Order: sequence, then structure tokens, then C-alpha cells
Amino acid sequence: MDGTSPLVGFWHGGTVVKRTARRSRTWRGWAVISVAIACTEAPTSIGGGRAPLLTAQVGPRGTYDCAADQSQIAVSECDALVTFFAATGGVGWSQSSGWLQTAKPCSWFGVRCGPNGVTGIHLSFNDLVGTLPREVANLPGLTDIDLSFNQLAGALPPELGSLANLNSLVLTRNFFVGSLPPEFGNLSQLTELRLAVTGLRGRIPSTLGRLSRLRELHLSLNNLEGAIPPELGQLGSLERLHLESNRLGGSIPPSLGRLGALRWLRLDQNGLAGRIPESLGRLSRLELLYLQRNRLSGGVPSSLGNLVALDRVALEWNDLSGTVPLPVAQLFHSVEVSAPSGGCSIHNNPGLRMGGGMLYREVDQDGDGFICGLPLSR
Repeated sequence: MDGTSPLVGFWHGGTVVKRTARRSRTWRGWAVISVAIACTEAPTSIGGGRAPLLTAQVGPRGTYDCAADQSQIAVSECDALVTFFAATGGVGWSQSSGWLQTAKPCSWFGVRCGPNGVTGIHLSFNDLVGTLPREVANLPGLTDIDLSFNQLAGALPPELGSLANLNSLVLTRNFFVGSLPPEFGNLSQLTELRLAVTGLRGRIPSTLGRLSRLRELHLSLNNLEGAIPPELGQLGSLERLHLESNRLGGSIPPSLGRLGALRWLRLDQNGLAGRIPESLGRLSRLELLYLQRNRLSGGVPSSLGNLVALDRVALEWNDLSGTVPLPVAQLFHSVEVSAPSGGCSIHNNPGLRMGGGMLYREVDQDGDGFICGLPLSR
């Protein structure tokens, strides 16, 4: 068969895309090799109860029939990949080898598969645009998603919370809108959640406290507001908690002192107020404590002297007062001055004094305030 045949298009972004294509025989059925596209406004309704044809707008790649053009994975999973390709501007990706071109979706660039289907999508730094479609949830075997450093926008689909096998969700540096779906608290196998610099707003869902396997939580550099949920203190496996550079308020939950595996705690550059909880002194594995640029007040708790693993601490630009207890002052003195990000920094707390006669010395490198360290005597 040769000649030109009309193809019904699909409904995308309020537009019906109609295509006329010339066909030629390929490995199975018919594949589009040249396409003419015309766009018209979408109708307000589709009569007869018939759904629009679910095919992707893929330019010269044409349509992809998951039932006829491949048998490597379930049709529902293939359809999800095709929808993902269309929704994220696949024809403009930096790398898209194989997508809608071969009969083996598991060989498509960035797709990983296991015996039971798709297990991973890794497309960071790949010029993805558009939105993250909810159909990704139709890939139940997913364990890893990395779409970081792209230009994805729109809301995060709450349907992703149904991915019961997901271990890692990395969406850093995109342009999402709206809040973090509370359904993400259902991701019981999740060990890594990276959503820094994504434009998220609203409150941190308390449901994240159910993620008992979570080791890394990165929500920094967003527009999150409200209080830090005390439920985060239930994350017994957590090693890194990054909430810096948001608009968080209220006090630091004492429950964070229950995070026995925690090594990094960054709550800096928010609007946190009140006292530093004594319970933070129970974080025996803590290596980094950044609380600077908040509105914390009161004294430095003596319990911080128990943080024997600490090698970086920053408390500057708060309203702390009183004398730093001697055990804490001795600990702060032991912090390496040349450590990354300034070692021990407690300057710009006008009412704060070091105990035991210890003084500050000026930072040599950039002259930015004062730093804990030598000399020991007045």
C-alpha cells in the first residue's frame, strides 16, 4: 500500500493535532516516514463517548503503536513511556536515541529494565520541557527516576506516590509549581528524595515522616513555608536533611534529636525562631550543623558539647546570647578552621560570648566576620 492517508491526531494542550502521513512498510505494520502537521482548536467535548486517540506528537518519528510495534514490555508500560516522551518534548531532547524508533523500549536512551519491566528512567541534563505526566505511575516496577537539571514545569503528579518500589526520586533543578504532594509519604521504599531548586511552595507534608528507609531528604532552595513537621523526627535512617534557603518558620522541632543516623543538618537561611533544642546534642554522628541566618535566640545548649563527630558548625546571624558553655567552646575550638564553608562560625550574635576565655580569630581568606579557633588565651 502506498499513498497518503489521514491520521487522526491527539488532544494536547488544548489543541487537536491532525496529521497526514505517507506510509511505508517497516519491521511491523506501517511506520510514518514523512508527516504534515496542521493544528486546530480542540472541541469543547468529544461526542459519542469516544476518547481521543492516544498517540504521541513525535514529528518525523510519527506514531508508535505499543501493541503492534513492540512486545518487550507490557503495553501499559510502553504507553506510559510514549506519553512521557510527548509530554516532556521528546523531539527536542539532547539525546533521544531509540525512542519510538525501535521495537525494544528497554534500549531507548535513559530507560532501564528488569525481568518484570521498566525499572529506571535516567534523563538528567537532557533538555526535557513540558510537564511530568501522571502516566509515569503506570510503571509500577520503577526503582529510580532521575530527571534533574531540566526545564520541567507544572505540578508534581500525586500519582507518583503509588510507585511502591521506588528507591530514588531525583528532580533537582526544574521549574515545578505548587506544593509537595502528601502522597509522596506512601513511597515506603524510598531512600533518596531530591527536590532542591524546583520552585516548590507550601508546607512540608507531615506524611514524609512515614518514609522509614529515607537516607537523604533535599528540599533546599525552594519557597517552602510553615513549620518543620515534627514527624520528620521519625526518619530513623536519615543521614542528610537539607531544608536550607526556604521560608520556614516556627521553632526547630526537638524531635529532630531522635535522628540517630543523621550526619548533616542544614536548616540555615530560613525564619526559624526560639531556642536551639537541647535534644540536638544526642546526634552523636552529626558532622555538619548549619543554623545560621535565622532568628534563633537564647543560649547555646551545653548538650552540643556531646557532638564529638562535628567538624563544621555555623550559628552566625542569629540573636543568640549568653556565654557559650565551656564544653561547647572546647568543641568549637577543635573544629578545623580550614574546613569547607568556614569551619566553626558563630559571629554576628551581638550578645554571645565564648566560655573558658577562648577568643575568635578573623578569617584570613575573605575577612568575613570571625571564626572559632586560636588563640586559646585572652
